[in-house]
Amino acid sequence: PNNASLGLTWGSVIWPSGTTQCSAGDDDGSNGQCSDLSNSRVLELGCGTGVVGLTCAKLGAEHVTLTDSESSLWPLLRRSIAANSISDDRVSIHGLDWKDVSTFLDPTVSANRYDLVLAADVLYAGMDGLFARVLASHLPCMDEAKGMQSKPTEAIIACPFRTDSPLLNFFGIAHRLG
Repeated sequence: PNNASLGLTWGSVIWPSGTTQCSAGDDDGSNGQCSDLSNSRVLELGCGTGVVGLTCAKLGAEHVTLTDSESSLWPLLRRSIAANSISDDRVSIHGLDWKDVSTFLDPTVSANRYDLVLAADVLYAGMDGLFARVLASHLPCMDEAKGMQSKPTEAIIACPFRTDSPLLNFFGIAHRLG
């Protein structure tokens, strides 16, 4: 999928973990992450096509922030927002480069606090440490979370089983980051 001459990038594909996240809690009474999103603020890390975040918007999320470093995807995201009749004030697109902390959203700004952080198919060799840092940077720290009046931010990461999966390394890094 990474063929610049065709305008394709890794993010221009709907990956299986994304569709799995979209269907979690869908019509089966399982109360998955997408079952009640009213009044929720959602952050999608590495959104690609935005299928996960846009599904959350369609299911009633108050606001969704779609993030990806690949700006060539943004026209597709804007078309998808319009095609799904989602108002522009409910979805924003942010250029988040996992290698550049200056692009990270500032969690001390109330508009950058989220009830739910989602990511699908973003863990692959060499990216696990970068993703762990990005995830930790967009979640409230433990002391801050203890003082919150509402429920703590929930993060749900979907990753397919692969023999070269970096999941164990990711969990180790995430644990060290707190």
